[in-house]
Amino acid sequence: MKSIDRSNFFYKVSFLDLTNFTKHMSIMLKAGINLSEILDTLIAQTKSQKLKETLKHILTDTNNGATISSAMEKFPSVFDQFYVNIIKIGEESGKLDENLEYLSGKLLKELSLRKKIKEAMFYPTMVVTATIVLGLGLSIFVLPKMGDLFRSFDMALPLPTRILLWFSDFMKKYNIYVVIGLVVFVILFRIFIRLKMIRPYWSQFLLKIPILGQFFINVETASFCRNLGVMLSSSLPISRALDIAEKTTENDVFKKYIVAIQKSVSEGKLLGEQLLGGSFPILPTMASRMISVGERSGKLNEMLVYIGDYYESETDSLAKNFSTIIEPVLLLFIGLIVGVLALAIIGPIYQLTGSIK
Repeated sequence: MKSIDRSNFFYKVSFLDLTNFTKHMSIMLKAGINLSEILDTLIAQTKSQKLKETLKHILTDTNNGATISSAMEKFPSVFDQFYVNIIKIGEESGKLDENLEYLSGKLLKELSLRKKIKEAMFYPTMVVTATIVLGLGLSIFVLPKMGDLFRSFDMALPLPTRILLWFSDFMKKYNIYVVIGLVVFVILFRIFIRLKMIRPYWSQFLLKIPILGQFFINVETASFCRNLGVMLSSSLPISRALDIAEKTTENDVFKKYIVAIQKSVSEGKLLGEQLLGGSFPILPTMASRMISVGERSGKLNEMLVYIGDYYESETDSLAKNFSTIIEPVLLLFIGLIVGVLALAIIGPIYQLTGSIK
């Protein structure tokens, strides 16, 4: 069997493959098929080589007497703590099929949300990318030729034209370095925002961006509430559930909140009281109040799942309207670029024709 470097950060299975694996495993387990046969079937069925190799190792471990949760735990880059703990609780309680169904539903909803986010970002990304590519194309291939024409005019050129010619000459001489510089900048920027000391500031910045900030808050709130609700429904203690939720949350601001909540809960304080105390201003007030109500009524897990679904629908609504909201900003941005180019190009021609009398 092929050896796998399980500590390799880059050894990951796509979210779609993981979702399909969980869904198919849930269906087959409910149908009464034994675990070894399920894994054999999924190994033969999956097209992902990484998932295939992972499942082969899991099958070997389970055939040697290991539980499936302990086998999955050896692949943290594929199965996170949330996933493994839900499987483990299902094994211990004899409700593995139900917990897999929980996981399958949760992953399907998250997959749907990811698709909606990508769809929402597609239009603005395409417009900005096309504008940049067109701008670089004009600067490298068109403007230098117009520059030669403008320099042949025996007159002082307007300031916008002089700036445009300077930019054109710069791009003509250093276009390769500019393109390489942009690529390097993007790579370094992605590395920079992942640095431990920078991540909290970047996370806070994302949550404060107009329009997008509320979108990210809804995403994080939906994910936190649903994950916590699913774990509590699986009989995981709230302190342990909060610990797993903190480790599976990507935004550092929410991580900090969850750590503080976990500390308060471990001291015997109520979750709802802590959320309503004003120490967690980014978490929506409505979510805090509903959590408090669910806690007092003894239906915290159900309320958390409901809140997760509600904020997912809010995220869906924002995603659908995002293109409409951002369109005026993009049109203004493109209009400014076109206006500056028109002023720089038409200005000297108008000035020249005006001087001919």
